[in-house]
Amino acid sequence: MTNIQAILEEAGSSLDKIVSVTVGLADENDFAGMNEEWLKWFPANPPARQGAKLPVRVPGLKVSIAAIAEALQIRLDRATVAARRSEPYVGPAEPWRAEFVSCLKAAN
Repeated sequence: MTNIQAILEEAGSSLDKIVSVTVGLADENDFAGMNEEWLKWFPANPPARQGAKLPVRVPGLKVSIAAIAEALQIRLDRATVAARRSEPYVGPAEPWRAEFVSCLKAAN
């Protein structure tokens, strides 16, 4: 979670902007411990969460976490992106994903 927090902060987001998390554990007996740790990171209003046992054993890998979060800071040249897009620019609060998808559409 420390790594996810750092990545989100670099993107201009934070843990409280996470909307969904998928947690995979190598050992199903670790779910109780994962729930305890989860409450430390998200004591109130936690994001949606899915959990599963990892389907393949990888030596040394005990947990895999994927998070989806809204990022308010977009690290693209907005003028270039807006010029390539067919729809109008909606502003800095637009999630980065929508901006990125639109940029991909414009490139194709």
